[in-house]
Amino acid sequence: MKKVLTVQQINSYIRQLFDEDVILSEVFVQGEISNFKSHTHLYFTLKDDFATISCVMFASHASSLAFKLKNGQKVILFGRIGVYEKTGNYQIYVELVQPVGLGALHLAFEQLKEKLNSEGLFDSEHKKSLPENPGIVALVTSPTGAVVQDMIRIAKRRSPATNLLVVPTIVQGDDAPEAIANALYDLAEYGRADIAILARGGGSTEDLWAFNEEIVARAIFRFPLPIISAIGHETDFTISDFVADLRASTPSAAIEIALSDKNAQSLVLSSTIGTINNLTTAHLSDCRRKMTQSNDIINNKLDTLLAENRQNLRFLASVVNNLSPLNILEKGYSVVYKRGEAIRTAKQLNYGDKITIKFKDGEKMAEIF
Repeated sequence: MKKVLTVQQINSYIRQLFDEDVILSEVFVQGEISNFKSHTHLYFTLKDDFATISCVMFASHASSLAFKLKNGQKVILFGRIGVYEKTGNYQIYVELVQPVGLGALHLAFEQLKEKLNSEGLFDSEHKKSLPENPGIVALVTSPTGAVVQDMIRIAKRRSPATNLLVVPTIVQGDDAPEAIANALYDLAEYGRADIAILARGGGSTEDLWAFNEEIVARAIFRFPLPIISAIGHETDFTISDFVADLRASTPSAAIEIALSDKNAQSLVLSSTIGTINNLTTAHLSDCRRKMTQSNDIINNKLDTLLAENRQNLRFLASVVNNLSPLNILEKGYSVVYKRGEAIRTAKQLNYGDKITIKFKDGEKMAEIF
């Protein structure tokens, strides 16, 4: 009599089959997100025109996402396919997600920009006028490097009587967004500056990313004094530039604006407007380059995985063929059946039993004497 299994034993066995499968342990899958739900972990369905599959992304992996998932997004995800024993359902356990057609950082930039704009953080009615003759100019930047030295040099030349207050903060890395926000809060509490300049030198999109974080944007919006955003070079643009009272093309331009008369400010502002008009083209070009690089990485990984999986499949096919009962019969062996059950030992047969003997080219009936 065959062993009776529990539901849990069946699901556990199926899960083990999935876990040991060389193809399902590392897969890239492309599709569209639907039924998205965000709790401690992220749950969604990935679909195409013909099928759907459930997906889960645990918080440990979701925390590394640079952008927010939402329904309708077309993505390429990487992970493994496994079975959730409790329900017996199979799903993709997602480790990485890459948007199709847009870089992850660009998508995160646009998502936050849209969110903050809808809340009114960019509205002109919130912009504060710059003081004509500031007594104290606060420089919120890294205390080392060429940027702060250039601003100090220009300030001494343009307005020797103006006092400068350097508010030190890190401006790059994972800890930078919180550090920048705290520097602004401390400066606001100090309360003696007349204007602030938030400054950083040039760099890649990743280097400047701290100034695209929501915590920095909200700290700038709540800052009670006029503030100029001067991040990177002329073609660089960040979320901080939208929220600040004024955007300068460079840190050097920012100190000149803060210490110039209204006519000079107007000239600089006109130049800045021209720079903004060129921003979209430069930004899209950078995104296309990053998208091409991402696609190359994914394609190379796919080619490697496909080659490995083909080799594994050829090996497994060879093993299965060698173990096939039909292959054994071809070698001259036969199989004995009694009432449809394969006979493995002589103890299973009694005198008078009718048996079926299966050969490679057919079957014969026999009786045990």
